[in-house]
Amino acid sequence: MNSKEMLYMIAIAESGSLSRAAEKLDMSQSSLSRSLQKIENSLNVSLFKRTPGGLIPTDAGKKYLLCAKQIMKMTRDLENEISQINHLQSGHLVIGTTSQFGAVVLPEILRTFSGVYPGIEIELVEKDPNVIEAKLLDGSVDLALLHLPLANTGIPYQQICSENLLLMVPSNDAVNDLITEQPIGDLPFLDLQLVSNRNFILTHPTQGTRRAAQRILDAAGIRPRIKFETCNIHTVMRLVSFGLGVSIVPSSYCSMLSNISASVRFYRIEERYFPHWEFVVCFLSEDSLTEAALEFIQICKTALPYLFKS
Repeated sequence: MNSKEMLYMIAIAESGSLSRAAEKLDMSQSSLSRSLQKIENSLNVSLFKRTPGGLIPTDAGKKYLLCAKQIMKMTRDLENEISQINHLQSGHLVIGTTSQFGAVVLPEILRTFSGVYPGIEIELVEKDPNVIEAKLLDGSVDLALLHLPLANTGIPYQQICSENLLLMVPSNDAVNDLITEQPIGDLPFLDLQLVSNRNFILTHPTQGTRRAAQRILDAAGIRPRIKFETCNIHTVMRLVSFGLGVSIVPSSYCSMLSNISASVRFYRIEERYFPHWEFVVCFLSEDSLTEAALEFIQICKTALPYLFKS
């Protein structure tokens, strides 16, 4: 059982199908199928069973995957121990975050970190926040870049910075006419109650952007009429730009869709609704933090706060 085979089995378990796992691994489905058969023959057990919902691990498969993840974690720990001895000239970090948040923060972090520590290999895992938390807890991920609140409140973290969330309204909505003065160098406020009867466009309930928006709406006593739900915050913003509803979005995401700027208006939300979310770096324990992980966290603290200035 080598590291490549373990990666193959983990990919099959996470994907639920040979075709999706092969695509993720950038290999042919037939090659992956042969690898699975070879491993099962060598162990004389079946690791997966076929169900209408896809491939799921057997009891033996669950044991294999648990041990495989532990071995992969021990391998990374060994690499990072050696990295500390050679002054971070080599090493391996697995960073987990959501795909949408990763698009905002990862370019700046990775450019800085890779420039200082080019020998440290970075592996990225992009999933829903709940999945990233689970991967952190089972040792598949070394650091998780997420927002509060966490689903698992016992996970330790270091806070990086806070970001404002904004109300996003189509430019043709009549509520915009209620704003008579534009503050110099800042966005105007708009009372959430003025859009309480509008259609809302939000991300899915498992996503951090949805939890943040829902918390603000709850604080305002608004039960939103949700017109559309999507897993992509960019889709949310595009739908708002087409006049299909309003939304609450993180301020850092707004600059990524400059092509719709004429079609929407952004407003600050009153402080009494606490329109912020906190960006944190999570880890399994203080003792689990390697020198490479500590340096990564420090670069997050140095490089990122300006992205979220209100």
